[in-house]
Amino acid sequence: MRVQGESNPTYLLQRIDSFIHGFRQTLVEFDTVKFGALVESIVGKANEQLTSVDAEANRMWTPIYKGTYNFARLADEVESLQKVRLDDVLDMWDRYINPETAVAYTRVDSQLWAAKASYPSATDMTTWPESILALAGCLESETHMPVDLSDLSHFINTAVTQTSADALGSLAHQYPMANSTQVLDETASGWSKIKNALDMAMNPHNQHTLQDSETNFAYIGMYQTVEGKWVITDVEKFKATQALHGLAVPVIKLIPNTTAFNDHTIV
Repeated sequence: MRVQGESNPTYLLQRIDSFIHGFRQTLVEFDTVKFGALVESIVGKANEQLTSVDAEANRMWTPIYKGTYNFARLADEVESLQKVRLDDVLDMWDRYINPETAVAYTRVDSQLWAAKASYPSATDMTTWPESILALAGCLESETHMPVDLSDLSHFINTAVTQTSADALGSLAHQYPMANSTQVLDETASGWSKIKNALDMAMNPHNQHTLQDSETNFAYIGMYQTVEGKWVITDVEKFKATQALHGLAVPVIKLIPNTTAFNDHTIV
């Protein structure tokens, strides 16, 4: 998945984690009738007749490029889709996507920071939760002033006893920016981002500490965050420890699936 925007990457990752956490409840409450209609819609789209030679050529060349030679893939997918039930989707979500239940859950995040963005230091990321860093980044982008992470963390710790609206008002009118008497303007264009970041900091349901591992990656230019994630900080040192990789070469014999041609073998 690729996400691009003006927000700081830490905030975007928090939003993605928040969506993943909340979407399970959406699946639980999803209407089975609507789900059936959705499946029928996808099946109908897949069964549509191709309208151009290019589209048909692309459908034929795709399994060749992938090395599967399964020219009946679309028919197989349609057959599988017609058997899918809502419980199957929920089971798949919990088994492979939900980080709180998926045993083998693994994710790699690649972040590209804008030159004008305030990139958190290694000390910041090993000291403060991602939710605090995300909120600080949103505040700095709107006020153009540095935010003291210790003060911000103290504010969040006291704000958790307040309602969301009260905490939002306190941040907008009472929270002092570092080295300045400036207060946040509620009419700022990025106010919605700050509101979302504040909610995620006050309700860190999407943050869970990863299980401790005996593996220490510090020697290859990485450090561990508060959440237990390993982050590459020394790119050159990390590259120097990686083995060289050549082009991908199939390790199994590729056998064309000629049954897709009505049992007529192409010679």
